Amino acid sequence: LELLQSLRQVDPDLPIILLTGLLDDHVICRAVELGCDAFLEKPLEPDLLESQIRTVLLKKRERRETASGKE
Repeated sequence: LELLQSLRQVDPDLPIILLTGLLDDHVICRAVELGCDAFLEKPLEPDLLESQIRTVLLKKRERRETASGKE
């Protein structure tokens, strides 16, 4: 989670998918607070990873377009 926090400080819009061996409620809550976009649990399913990457990038693009339309 320290890395997630550091990444958010460097680039608040960076898409972040957390890969973990255990989906702990405390970790999930803290990661959401820090701006994590998605979670995947090990062992990793390649198709699920690809799907999450596409979803996260699409959401980021939609947010960016919405924000630029408000200006």
